[in-house]
Amino acid sequence: MSVEQQDAAVDQILTILDSMQEAMAEGTRHSRPNTRALTTLSDFFERARRRIFLASELAVFYPGEEVFAPDILAVRDTDPDKEVESWLVAREGRGIDFVLELRNLGRKHKDTVENVREYARLGIQEYFTFDVRKKVLRGFHLSGASKVYVPLLGQGGRIPSAVLGLDLAIVDGRLRFFNDTAQVLDSGELVGMLERMVSERDLRLEDAEDRATKEAERAAKEAERADRAEAELAKLRAELGR
Repeated sequence: MSVEQQDAAVDQILTILDSMQEAMAEGTRHSRPNTRALTTLSDFFERARRRIFLASELAVFYPGEEVFAPDILAVRDTDPDKEVESWLVAREGRGIDFVLELRNLGRKHKDTVENVREYARLGIQEYFTFDVRKKVLRGFHLSGASKVYVPLLGQGGRIPSAVLGLDLAIVDGRLRFFNDTAQVLDSGELVGMLERMVSERDLRLEDAEDRATKEAERAAKEAERADRAEAELAKLRAELGR
């Protein structure tokens, strides 16, 4: 198949996928954590200057396989700003490394059974699934050359991802990411933290200014008392010298 024929086939499939996604929308309970996870990871990797390509609901084409569009996918050692309409494995020369699926109204069997089997067969190194209603997070990875997933074991409620170099966990009902012991903040949280830091700094400066003002007033009063005492002493000496 020529490149032009490939592009035509991809365009046709993408059109079908778009109509299917509109019909199968899972609502804000699904879209909000999905968007939050993608932007949090993108911002973190940009700050860390790590080359990880991330995308949401991007059509993925493996040769001879049905197309699929994960909620979030990641490909290591790839330009994060890469502009693509789909991930065509034959063209990119590699498959994807990581998939995160968030389930709200979709079929549980698909996320916890079918995807576990199919993503492993395709050689996707890691697969995570997050049930946004039940707040359940599961992780799987390929062990050795096997095409069968092994469950990732968490510690303290956190499940490690070797692909992302981060831990995933559910905190207060939300999917969160951890870099070592530090929770990865989203952009809104970072802005809020910076605003609090600026506010606290301003308060410290105001307190310092207040203390300096009070100290100056105290010193002025002390000087005034000293001047009065000196004047009284001079007056007393003058009276005694008469």
